[in-house]
Formats: sequence, C-alpha cells, structure tokens
Amino acid sequence: MHPGPAQVQGRRTGSVGTQDRSPYVFNGVRAVDIYWIEGTSLNILQLNLFLAHRWKNIDSPAACFNAYFLHMIPMNIEHLLQATKPILFETNDEESPYGLCGTCYPVKYKNDLFIVSAFHCYDNFEVDPKNTLYPRPEDPNSFFAFDKKVRAKAVQSKDKKHDDQIFLRVAKSHHSDSEIDKVIALDLADSFNSQLPTSNEIKDIRVRGYPFGCPNYKIDYDRNKIHQQAYTTNGILSVNKASYDFCYYIEMITPIPVGMSPNGMSGSPIYGITQSQKPVYCGTIIEFSTTSGEYLVIGPEVLVNALREFQADTSNY
Repeated sequence: MHPGPAQVQGRRTGSVGTQDRSPYVFNGVRAVDIYWIEGTSLNILQLNLFLAHRWKNIDSPAACFNAYFLHMIPMNIEHLLQATKPILFETNDEESPYGLCGTCYPVKYKNDLFIVSAFHCYDNFEVDPKNTLYPRPEDPNSFFAFDKKVRAKAVQSKDKKHDDQIFLRVAKSHHSDSEIDKVIALDLADSFNSQLPTSNEIKDIRVRGYPFGCPNYKIDYDRNKIHQQAYTTNGILSVNKASYDFCYYIEMITPIPVGMSPNGMSGSPIYGITQSQKPVYCGTIIEFSTTSGEYLVIGPEVLVNALREFQADTSNY
C-alpha cells in the first residue's frame, strides 16, 4: 500500500519486514499496520466568495462528464478514503466564520448521494448538520447543498448507543446526476458493498479520520488558510460484538499515533478489505476507549436499513 496523494507529510511503518515483535494474525492473515498523516489547505477568501454567491451557476462545463465510464472503473480503497473529509462548517460568527468538528464521508443509495457522520460531532458544537461544507468533486472551494437530514436508528434496539449517526441527502435540485456520479462512494443499495465487521470475509480494516491533534490541522485566519490533516491507518487485531445493540469493538495495531488524542475521529467510516481485495462498508466510528485501545463502531446494518426505509418513504411523494 502507498499513501498516494502528493500532500503526504509523514509516514510511519509498523512491523513490515521486522523481527522485533510477534506477528499479529486476523482471520488467517498477518496483520501489518501502515499509517500516515497527510494534509491539504483551503483558501478562506475563495470560500467566502463561493458562500456569498452559493448555488448560482451550480453546474460547471465539466459536468457533462459521461458517468457511464466512471461506473466501469473498479472501486479503489484509496479513492474511497480520499472521499472522507473533515466536518467543516459555517459558524455564523463574523470573526471566526468556520469551524471543524469531526469526520464525515459519502455513501450512495441507488441514485442519491448522502454525507454521513456521528451525530454527536454536531451536537457537541451546537452545529446544524446542514451547515456541513462537503466539497464538490471539481472544486474544493465550493460545496454541496442538502435538502434532508435524518438520524439513522433501529427501532427494535434495546438501547440508544447506535443512534449516534446522521445522514444528509445532497439536493438534486442544485446538483446534476453527472456531478453526483463523480463522488467516489459505495452504493449501499448493493448488498455486496457492506458487511458486518465480524465477517470471516474481512481480512483487514482501513480507517481515515481527522483528529484535532494532527500537528497542522487548524484554521489560520491570519493567512486565510484552512489546514486539513487526515490520519489513515490499517492493521486489524480483533473485532467483537459490543454490549450495545448493533455496535462493535474494533482493535487496531495503531488506532491513533502515540500521544495524540482520538478526538475528531468520530464519524469516520470503517472500510473492510475482503479476502478478494474488495472494499466494503463496515460501519461508523463513534467512540474510542483509551483503556482498551478499541474503537466503538455502529455496524453497517443501521445505516443500510435507515437508507432503505428513507428511500421507500420519500419515493411515495
């Protein structure tokens, strides 16, 4: 595996090719961790310009891209991970107009695009989820509009831990199908694109999120820059059903760099890599235990079923 993007600023490798620690094995496969931090920057002045004229001339000339060819390209885990973004939002404060509050990611369900995250990321900062600034694929300084926000819940659950999840639907009144097609995301209407993390078919887990402790992750108003840094890792040790309904504990070799707080990783997607090298959706991170070193993850069944019910309800109107 390789970091890929040109903006990689650091990469640290775990036990690859060494003999100084016992190899980890998960589902019959040796677990090795490769993890790194990478960053990009946004120009605040360009953001201000877009937001002052939002949703005007929303379709760029390149929107005529033929989505037929995009569907012929095999889904790539590196592209999926790159689609995971920080939750950048508007604050309605003139002096500090932007904020960061966690991680979000895209999924599709049939012909619709959704942005998903942990609900507490918004609730802790008193942010309306619809203020999320998720970048459009052709211009990182312009953003998607949303027309629906829904909490993903399972009514049959005996507890509420699993309902810490929310999804936003991208508004087709503002964005064309061809633009939506350009966002790299798994279509969860296809049952082969999601699996429980406890499945024997999963040989590894890939995670990408935006912890606040990344060294250059900040909003710099003096230089009109929003510096975004992501932490990406893999190397799974164990997956266990949690005591909460529809939740799982996932232990990884390097869940977070030593000395760095996991705050900000909430809302990150869990992608499993199957024995056939196919990436599949396995859930959403909502907590981290500093005692056990495990992530608490809402299983994929909650989001998949919530999207199915949402589509069924909205198709009647």
